[in-house]
Amino acid sequence: MADAKISQLTVQAPTLASAYVFAEAGQTRQHLTPALAELINNTYFKNQQWGPAYTGSLGETYGNFRLISGNFGISGNAIFRVSNGTGYINVIIGGNALNNVVTGDYSSILAGQSNTVSGGGNSSVIAGGQTNLAGGGNNVFIGGGSANKVRKANSSVVGGTINEVRSQNSVICGGDLNIVDFNAAFSAIVAGESNVISGTIGDSFIGGGSNNLVGEGRNATIAGGFSNISKGDYAFIGGGKGNETSGEYSVIAGGNLNLSSGLYNTICGGFNNLVSGTTYSVICGGTTNLAGGGNDAFVGAGNNNAVRAANSSIVGGTSNEVRGVTNFIGGGASNIVQGNFQHCSIVGGNSNSIVSDGDTNFIGGGFSNLSNGNYAIIVGGYNNETSGEFSAIAGGNSNIIGATYSFIGAGFSNVCSGTSNNVVCGGTTNKIVAGTDAFIGGGNTNKINAIRGTIVAGISNEVSGIQGFIGAGSTNKIDTASSNNSIVGGSTNLIFNGNASFIGGGGTHTINGSNNFIGGGDSNSVKGSSNFIGGGEINNITGTQCAILGGVRNLIPDGSLRSSIAGGDTNYLTGSYSFIGGGLSNISTGNYSSIIVGNANKSSGDFNVILGGDSNTISGSNNTLVWGYKSKTKVGHHGATVFSDSRNIDTKSSIFDDSFTFHYQSGVFVSGGHLFLHNNYRFPATMTSPGMPGELAISGHFLAIATGADLWGRVQLLSF
Repeated sequence: MADAKISQLTVQAPTLASAYVFAEAGQTRQHLTPALAELINNTYFKNQQWGPAYTGSLGETYGNFRLISGNFGISGNAIFRVSNGTGYINVIIGGNALNNVVTGDYSSILAGQSNTVSGGGNSSVIAGGQTNLAGGGNNVFIGGGSANKVRKANSSVVGGTINEVRSQNSVICGGDLNIVDFNAAFSAIVAGESNVISGTIGDSFIGGGSNNLVGEGRNATIAGGFSNISKGDYAFIGGGKGNETSGEYSVIAGGNLNLSSGLYNTICGGFNNLVSGTTYSVICGGTTNLAGGGNDAFVGAGNNNAVRAANSSIVGGTSNEVRGVTNFIGGGASNIVQGNFQHCSIVGGNSNSIVSDGDTNFIGGGFSNLSNGNYAIIVGGYNNETSGEFSAIAGGNSNIIGATYSFIGAGFSNVCSGTSNNVVCGGTTNKIVAGTDAFIGGGNTNKINAIRGTIVAGISNEVSGIQGFIGAGSTNKIDTASSNNSIVGGSTNLIFNGNASFIGGGGTHTINGSNNFIGGGDSNSVKGSSNFIGGGEINNITGTQCAILGGVRNLIPDGSLRSSIAGGDTNYLTGSYSFIGGGLSNISTGNYSSIIVGNANKSSGDFNVILGGDSNTISGSNNTLVWGYKSKTKVGHHGATVFSDSRNIDTKSSIFDDSFTFHYQSGVFVSGGHLFLHNNYRFPATMTSPGMPGELAISGHFLAIATGADLWGRVQLLSF
């Protein structure tokens, strides 16, 4: 049996009878009195039996004693019964023993003052401190501290001040004003101040911090922080301030004033973030962010972001909002995805929106862009809008798509509102308002109102005809009721009421008909079919298959067929298969006739030719005026040829049908070679006057030709 020793004591004198001291083993005494025994200084117990009514075996000691003060060393099996309590086999050692109270069995107060073991608590220990209370259950332990209380079995307070355990199998390790409340069994508070576990089941933990609360849940954890609240089962708060979780299996790692109220949700940190009405959702951080309204929502960070639908995410930014399921906002400010959209994304930017009902839309960035269709894309820019399915706007400002499978590259205030497959690459205020497969490359205020129309660039150009093309220029127009027409450039050119016509450039040209061509120039016009104006100014064709190559104010009117004016000024040609080469104010009104050049020449018959000259006139058919001034063929003559000079006289005309007439005041000369007539007629006559070889002369009724210095041949003229 081991020794039991009491030494170095300060004792109080006995009031009833003398104390008995046993110093050697083997001595047995029974004493009915004194009822109260006070241990004397330097008393040594060794395998003794002491008490008023001895029962038990050798090595047991029980009786009435009070340890007043001093040091108590114990070895072996020494058991004492307290005289001022009702418990059985208890020990009070050290401290202010007069104020320590044990009313439970097998319990101990080892030091301190004003400590109490009561309330039927057996096998409990208060190791020190003051004003500590262990009661209400067995196997209670208080390690020290002040005003700590344990009211349920198998629970402990290790130290600290005013800590209280009200549930069984729980522990408070230290700190101040911490509470494990009723119905919170198997819980622990490690340290901190004013922390409370009050769950209805228990198994919860607070690591430290201040004013933290675990309530209405089990297996919940608050690692630390200030004023955090956990009300859900299996929930976790790592730290921070003012955080609250009321959902099962939810986590708040830290931050300030964050709230999680759904199942399996997580808030990593930040300020004033909320997860509500959802499960499996996450807010990583930021300020005043919301994840709610659907499961698997995610907010990365930022400020005032809200995810209100399932399987949607906001990575960051400020004041972004998602209301449709399976959508994404990367960042930026005031971006929104709402309605019944799915699989939509806004990467960034400011005030961008995907609204109404749709699917798989994308906005890359920019400001105030709006997508209101399915499978649409806005890469960036400002105030762009698409409501057409499978459409895209790359950038720019105030561009709008209402057609499907359409594209706007950039620019300002461009519109694609036709049916489908339309493209505006850029520019300003360009519009495709109807049709499909239309294209505008750029420019300003260009417009297409037909299928497969094209405007490459320019200003205020318009295509309303099917498959019309305008390359550039300004105010060019291909009107309705036409197709396959082209204007390459120029200004104020117009094609309407026909197909397959072409204007290359220039200004103020007009084509009214099919298969017509104007190459360039200014103010040229064509009405009819298959006509050609190469250039020039104010040229006009209203015939069919006619051509004006150039010049000014040339005209081929209605009823003409396959006639041409090469150039010149104010030439007029009416008829079929006729030609004016150039000159000024020439007029041809017959068929198969030509005026090569000259001024104010006129041909009014068929098969006539005026080679040139001025103010020459042909009024018959098959006639020729070679040159000259004011020469003519007489009315009704046919097959006549007139050569004339520049004299201003009216007598230079043909003589008769099928004639060959020369009107030259100074004569007609043939130099070098021979002059032959039809059927090889010769001049048999001779003359004696001198002449130059090849010289013609008239003598009476004879036409003579000099064949040598003094030799002449002559022919008699029947009429002259």
